[in-house]
Amino acid sequence: MYRFDGSEWIEEAILTASDETEGTHFGCAVAVGTPNSLGGDVVLVGAFNDDHNGATFLDGVGATYVYRYDSRNAQWNEEAKLTVPEPTMCVSYRFGKNISLDGDVALIGSEPIQPFDCQGGGPTEPEAGAYVFRFDPECVPGDGCSPWVFETKLVSSDMTVGDRFGTTVAIDGDLALFGAWGVWDPSIPCWADPPVPDLCVAGAAYVFAFDGTEWIEQAKLISSDIDEADALGWFVAISGETALVGAPGNDDAGYRSGAAYFFGGLADCNENTSMDICDIASGSSEDDNANGTPDECECPADFDGDGMVGTFDLAFLLGAWGPNPNHPADLNDDDIIDAFDLALLLGAWGPC
Repeated sequence: MYRFDGSEWIEEAILTASDETEGTHFGCAVAVGTPNSLGGDVVLVGAFNDDHNGATFLDGVGATYVYRYDSRNAQWNEEAKLTVPEPTMCVSYRFGKNISLDGDVALIGSEPIQPFDCQGGGPTEPEAGAYVFRFDPECVPGDGCSPWVFETKLVSSDMTVGDRFGTTVAIDGDLALFGAWGVWDPSIPCWADPPVPDLCVAGAAYVFAFDGTEWIEQAKLISSDIDEADALGWFVAISGETALVGAPGNDDAGYRSGAAYFFGGLADCNENTSMDICDIASGSSEDDNANGTPDECECPADFDGDGMVGTFDLAFLLGAWGPNPNHPADLNDDDIIDAFDLALLLGAWGPC
């Protein structure tokens, strides 16, 4: 652990698991979250090969450890060990291979396989998915409760074996993003003949939103130039209404040169229970400036961005009066700021 003291980063602590054993790969994934309802800094540390039997390479069930910083004694304390709820025998979940944390919610990714020597078969990718844990502020240490409670396991609506859904995860507020770099659709060419989904790995990412009660799948993200072996969703990140999805196998600039794709419009500005990006794609909303926000949610006359159209915005428009191509106050895009733009501003007067 490192902490910035205002001028430099100082090593603060070395975290280890209280039940540390050989080969667990503790530290394979880490996440730092905003302080949750209990307060204090919280971090997650993955150990995807925890509870391994050594029979095959990286065959662990996996675990994720939660640590909280206690400012009273300047120490990081292990708060919980998260594991797969009701695991199936003979499945190597590799739980904790990718993790994300925001406030009271922890997302734990997995990449399950069934080892070769298990039940005479394998390997396969059984029971893939991502796990949601939520902090319980009512849990009192020593009462026998767990401060981090398993909430649900998420899978995509069209998931098939080999999709690798949940191998990568990211969360920001009530939006969660899950990579599924193994996804392949028969409409996408595949070098294998006949096509083998496990080898085509075009990839995708899925957006889920929490409505206060449950997590609901909102969108499936696919790049405009998706192709075989792109592995879109190998890594994912989300901030606000923007998602970033990596595709290391993309070969547009040469063999596995890679690419990353931005997706916007993940919010629901018009509160119609459909994401903005979906409204625009379906044609139910216009997006004339192609910024990912439905036109009905925009307030173009709010030039100072204070959430309302008022006297400052009026003065800004009048100060640019006359021919003025590409000026923000040219609300009707005719390269001149005149009475038509003034009428549009006055029509939007007040809170946006």
